Amino acid sequence: MAESYDFIVVGGGPSGASLAAGLAKEPSLKILLLEAGGDNANMAHMAAGNRYSTFITAEGYNWMHESTPQTNLADKKLNYSAGKGLGGGTSINFACYTRGPAEDYDAWARITGDEQMGWKAAQARLNRAETMHAPPKEFEKYCKPAEGAHGRNGPIDVSYDNLDEGCKDIMERGRAFGYKANLDLNSGDEIGFGASPSSAAHGIRTTSAAMLKNKPNNLVVRTHVRVDKVLMEGKRAMGVETADGNKILAIREVILCAGALLSPHLLLLSGIGPAKDLSVHSIPVVHDLPGVGQQHRDHTFTFITVTADPNITKPQHDLSEEALKQWQKDQTGPMKDNHCPAAMAYLKTKEIENSQEFKALDKAQQTHITEPGRPNWEILSNMPPFIPGLSPTDTHTFVIAFMNPLSVGSVTLRSANPADPPLIDPKAFDHPFDRRVAIESMREALTFLDTLQAKYIIAPGDRSDGAIWKYLQENILSMWHSSSTVAMGAPDDPLTCLDTDFKVKGVQNLRVVDCSAIPLMISAHTQAPAYAVGAAGAQKVLQNYGFGVET
Repeated sequence: MAESYDFIVVGGGPSGASLAAGLAKEPSLKILLLEAGGDNANMAHMAAGNRYSTFITAEGYNWMHESTPQTNLADKKLNYSAGKGLGGGTSINFACYTRGPAEDYDAWARITGDEQMGWKAAQARLNRAETMHAPPKEFEKYCKPAEGAHGRNGPIDVSYDNLDEGCKDIMERGRAFGYKANLDLNSGDEIGFGASPSSAAHGIRTTSAAMLKNKPNNLVVRTHVRVDKVLMEGKRAMGVETADGNKILAIREVILCAGALLSPHLLLLSGIGPAKDLSVHSIPVVHDLPGVGQQHRDHTFTFITVTADPNITKPQHDLSEEALKQWQKDQTGPMKDNHCPAAMAYLKTKEIENSQEFKALDKAQQTHITEPGRPNWEILSNMPPFIPGLSPTDTHTFVIAFMNPLSVGSVTLRSANPADPPLIDPKAFDHPFDRRVAIESMREALTFLDTLQAKYIIAPGDRSDGAIWKYLQENILSMWHSSSTVAMGAPDDPLTCLDTDFKVKGVQNLRVVDCSAIPLMISAHTQAPAYAVGAAGAQKVLQNYGFGVET
C-alpha cells in the first residue's frame, strides 16, 4: 500500500523549506518534503568567502542548466545554474540578500487584487524569517538597518559580516558622485548607495536548510528523491511519482516548490500546460493551461574590471588553495575573514527615460518603470575577477546588473523524459527597451568608474552605443533570477496560472509556491523574495483549511 501524507512539498530551496516549516507548525498535519539533491551539509562548501565559486566546486549542488542559443547575443548559450539539494539556490548563490522595493510587492498586490501579496505583508514574513546582525559601530555611517524593520529571531542569518574598508571607500566615491546614501537597502526603499547585506554570519553561509533545523516530528524530509510527475486522477492531484517508480499519495495536496525552471517542467511532464506543447511530446493533456512556462523573466548582468585604485583599500579575496584547506580543517583563516558585503547601489538613469525606446512603451509600462523606488540598474563592487589569471587583490571588478526587463522567454520540454533538462529560452534582450537600459546603465557606470585612479582592463572599447552593445553581447551573464513561469495574474488574463492562494487554475489539490508564482520581476536578488513566497504559501494553505497558525 502506498504511503501517504497530508501535504507533499517538492523542492527544498528557500520557498519549499519555508513552506514546509510553516505547514509543520500545525501539529495535526503530516508533511513530506522531497528533494532531488543531497543535504548540502558539507562545511567545505559553506565558507562565505568562497561563495563566488561554490556553484562550480560543490559537486552535486547544481543542476547546471543552460539556455538555448540566444539570437540577440550572437547565439551565445547562457549558464542557468540552479541549486540542487537542501538549500536550493541559497547553497550556490553569491549570498546577496536584498528584499526589493516596496513598489514591486505592492504592484504584485495590484495585479492580483490581493493585499496579502503587498509590501507590508512581505516585510512581516521576512522579519519572521531572519536574524539581522547589526553592522559594526564604525560602519553605521554607511549601513544602519532601520529599527523595527528587520527580524531578530529567525533562522536565516543576515549580516554585514567583515565589512571592509574597500567597501567604505567605494560608498564614499558614490556619494561624491552624487548618488544618494542608503543606510538600509532592505527597508523597502532601495535607491541609492549602501552596503549589501549577505545571507551569512561569522564567515558561514546560511541556506534555507536552516529552516529545517530542529524540525518537528510531523515533518519528514527525504533527500536524493527526484519527483518525475504529479499523479493525477482526472483533474485532481493525488500524489507524486518518483524517479524509481515509487508512488506517494497526498491526502490533501501536492505543492511544487522546485523553482521557476523545474516547477513548470514538472507541470508539463504531468500533462498540465499548453496543449500544443504537450502534443509535440505525445503527453496526454490533463489540463490545457496556456501560461505554464510562458512568461519567463530574468535579470542579466555584466562586469567591468579595473586596476586597483591606490586610494581604495584592496579587495580582501584570498582564494588560494591554502586558505581553502585551512577553512576545511577548522573553519578559520581568510575564507572566514573574506568580506561578505559589497558596496551596492540601485540606481535610476535619466537618459533611459529620455530615450525613444522608453517613449515607445505603453502608458502602463512607463508608469511602472518611473515609480520613484524602482531602479533601472544595480552596481556591486569588490567582486573577484570573472576572467581567470587576473589578481583578485590587485584589481577591482564591478558587476552591472539590469533591472525590470521587458523581454519575456519560456521554459518548455526538451522531451517527455523527466531526466532531460528543460529547454530554457529567456529571449535575452528581445525587447529594444532592455537593450537601451543596458547601454545607458553601462555608460553611466563607466562615467562613475572614471572617478577612480585606475585603468580599465576589461571594459567596452569606447562609450558609443555600438561598442557598448558589442561588449554586452560578449560578456552578458544570467543572474539566475528566473521568475514568473507559473505566474499569478489578473483573473481574466489567459496566461494566469495560479490564483492568489497559489492554486493551479482548473486543477484540484495542486499548488505552485516559488518564484514561478511572482507575476513581475522583483528588483532584487531573489532569495529573499523566495523566502517570502514560501511563507505566504504556508499562510494561505493553513488559512484555507481553517488553521490559525502564524507563519
